[in-house]
Amino acid sequence: MDLSINDYKECFGLYTSVELEIKIANNEFNSFINISESDKKYYHIYFDDKKEEIKRNYLNKEDKAN
Repeated sequence: MDLSINDYKECFGLYTSVELEIKIANNEFNSFINISESDKKYYHIYFDDKKEEIKRNYLNKEDKAN
């Protein structure tokens, strides 16, 4: 997307939520986003529109996420 954090702040503000839909390749089970410890409180990860939040940044076979 070639955007900097300043572009984000200028366009979307500090308190606007952003929702990303991530499409995974078949049989790819590993980290899908890098989150620093100081930023973890700002990220909320859910699989398959479920209401239960996931507290990790990787997939495994048992997740059966689509």
